[in-house]
Amino acid sequence: VFVWVDLDASNREAMLAFEDRVSQMEEVVECHRVFGRPDFFMRVLVRDPADYEDFLTNKLIGVPSVLRVTSTPSLKKIKTEDHGWSEGALG
Repeated sequence: VFVWVDLDASNREAMLAFEDRVSQMEEVVECHRVFGRPDFFMRVLVRDPADYEDFLTNKLIGVPSVLRVTSTPSLKKIKTEDHGWSEGALG
């Protein structure tokens, strides 16, 4: 599931607190702080819609300063590549 998160407070403390909490969630397999809105983009791995609902309502929504969550499930993976230099690349 692709997840976009807007924080209620876009200050350093709120962002660091969000990052700390999300880094402890096993369902979150990827998380990026991005420029502009939304504040964060994440990839969440769950078994089914009920599992995602549990993650959303019992974990993500409970993080202080989370204002808005938008999510879209992936229907089909078309391409995934890592060229070996993605760690330091913008994108």
